[in-house]
Amino acid sequence: MILCYDIETDDLNSATCRFGCGVTCELPSLRIRTYGPRRVSEMVSMLNAAPLRCGHNVLAFDDPVLSRLSGRPLTSAKAWDLLGQIRSANGNSTSGFKLDAIARTMLGESAFLTGKEIPALIRAGHWHEVIEHCIQDVQLLARLIKRIVASGGVVTNGQTTVRVNVTALQRHLSM
Repeated sequence: MILCYDIETDDLNSATCRFGCGVTCELPSLRIRTYGPRRVSEMVSMLNAAPLRCGHNVLAFDDPVLSRLSGRPLTSAKAWDLLGQIRSANGNSTSGFKLDAIARTMLGESAFLTGKEIPALIRAGHWHEVIEHCIQDVQLLARLIKRIVASGGVVTNGQTTVRVNVTALQRHLSM
């Protein structure tokens, strides 16, 4: 089993942001769970219990936020970070690797909101849109993980296929 996840916050600075919501999606079952600000510790427990957890930019952003807010570390040995994998295979370049752009190229799908819109929605109390966006991002990620395993790579910048290490993904999807 793989647990895909994402969080939404009111700020892009992981040291000062407040938690808006979090979502997990189990692979291969596609079971979705949502977490509000009072359930951060529960989300961290779920992530730490997962055989493998996957996200996009989770090691640099989501995990530090979740650890700070829950007071508990996340087990980095159990993490597969899509952005980290792409950067590692692409000389640490940071350009053109947004989840939405990759999903648009590889799946022909796109999120209905961008991450830049989320902080204002959180501050305005538009929770339905924030939660829907987070669910959509996690579902996109889950479908991307399946496609990446099948192809062995990630198409970035609309054209370049970057080979990433899918061994852990393959092992946990077949469990």
